[in-house]
Amino acid sequence: MQPTRRTALLSTIVPAVLAACGTSPQAAVTSPGDHSGKLTLVLTGGEQQHPRPILEGFKTRFPKLTVETVEGAWTQTLDKVTEMVVAGSAPDVWYGENGRATGWGPNGWIQDLTPFVKRDLKESDVFPVAMPKDPDGKIWGVAGDLQVTTLFYNTSAFAEVGLKPPTPDWKLDDLSEAARRLTDPSKKQFGFYAQPNYITTSWYLFPKLFGTSVLDDTLRKSQFNAPRVLQAYQALMAFAEKGWAPPYADQAKYPFAPAATSEGRCAMSFGIYGAMAGPAYKDLPFDVELIPAGPGGRAATVISNAWVIGKGSSQSAASWEWVKWHSQADQQTLRARAGTGLPMNRKAAEEVVTGTPPPPKNRRAFLKSLDFAGTLGENAVWQEWRTVAQAELVKAFNGSVPLPNALAEAHRLTQVELDKFYKR
Repeated sequence: MQPTRRTALLSTIVPAVLAACGTSPQAAVTSPGDHSGKLTLVLTGGEQQHPRPILEGFKTRFPKLTVETVEGAWTQTLDKVTEMVVAGSAPDVWYGENGRATGWGPNGWIQDLTPFVKRDLKESDVFPVAMPKDPDGKIWGVAGDLQVTTLFYNTSAFAEVGLKPPTPDWKLDDLSEAARRLTDPSKKQFGFYAQPNYITTSWYLFPKLFGTSVLDDTLRKSQFNAPRVLQAYQALMAFAEKGWAPPYADQAKYPFAPAATSEGRCAMSFGIYGAMAGPAYKDLPFDVELIPAGPGGRAATVISNAWVIGKGSSQSAASWEWVKWHSQADQQTLRARAGTGLPMNRKAAEEVVTGTPPPPKNRRAFLKSLDFAGTLGENAVWQEWRTVAQAELVKAFNGSVPLPNALAEAHRLTQVELDKFYKR
């Protein structure tokens, strides 16, 4: 999702607005007590992500609270949150990408949840990526669920060419060879859905497979000009250059899970857990396996959509009760039945993976992937740096600019965005 002019405006307006409210996260860490008053809760996304019984159960648990909800589609609802904060009426608790939260925190939107987490959540109960720390060690949000990547493959397509299914030992070379064998113009079928303009499954993931990243460990320095980043993107682009993946201009016509309007299909794709909730997967013969290892070893990416608490909330303790309630195994299991994400609670994740019928048969691959998965370089300017970087990378992916030139410009522009915040 793209940053807007409001986002830039808020970086200067919000701290002043919230400072006037006079509430700090330290002061908010108190005994929950018998909560009363109004709690404004923003349920970003559809009902699949926020099943009504979770909310109703919370209301029953805290009958003296008047819970007011703001609900709707993702972008429009977060725009509404922006408007509320600018107007000085920020909600108490809301839901959004961790990449947004790591910007909201340093710019004064939300509270540092580290004290709450240390007090009330057991690390052994949740996956570590459910509470990702920013480069300064602060936890700005707690995940509602996890979107970890695996390799999706069409089991029928493999059987049609007599190809054995992927295994956990697959390397990128195995993926390439399978993509070659599965590509069949007569069937309007490509072997691999490279989708190079998607950060999660392509341009952030591939450098990880080559043992590097587009940002350094501090997340304050660009590494788009690193030799191994160049090698990673050459490997990504090779699928289309060799004809084993759709050309950039035509990729939407050949998805892994084709819709009625698609011209064809791809037999393999890197994808996130929530993709399976889409209607196109309903009758699709597919399974999943770990992302093939690259020259740099094993890697996977994970999206952590997170609950956050407004910096100036007068209901910080009650807001945290909502986050805790949502993080419990029972609520996590209830939410996961909708199929939109993998539970961040280990017990719930085990129950969902064990009890959900196929496809995919190998649903446990998602859990195994969390052992080595990492987030997407989220920092205070994640929205800004990834936007300028992707705009330059697309120029290479669509063939309008040579890859080295695109990487040089992505490196320059990314560092400009990083320095705007970290060197101010």
